[in-house]
Amino acid sequence: AELAQAFPPLEPLLLVLKQFLYNRDLNDTSSGGVGSTLLTMTVISLLQSRKQGADYEKAESNLGVLLMDYLDMMGLFENERDGISVRDGGLIFDKRTRGWHKSGR
Repeated sequence: AELAQAFPPLEPLLLVLKQFLYNRDLNDTSSGGVGSTLLTMTVISLLQSRKQGADYEKAESNLGVLLMDYLDMMGLFENERDGISVRDGGLIFDKRTRGWHKSGR
């Protein structure tokens, strides 16, 4: 409830994305799909990073823009290299800067 108040677009974005994943059989974590926790954390990270920008109020009221931003963010995400944090305003970081990168995995 706290997160929904802090980020009004969170619930509608999650509903759309869950349906999107379900329609493509990408929602089952046992087969490599995206579960609710991962989906929620990635959407929160996006909303946190957008909240820092000047156009947040405009984007917050336009779920289509936020949906496309999310798909763009995840389309550029490299699991081997990138990490997502919801701490300190949300960010995508290079795992190598924290010593978390393991080559050859």
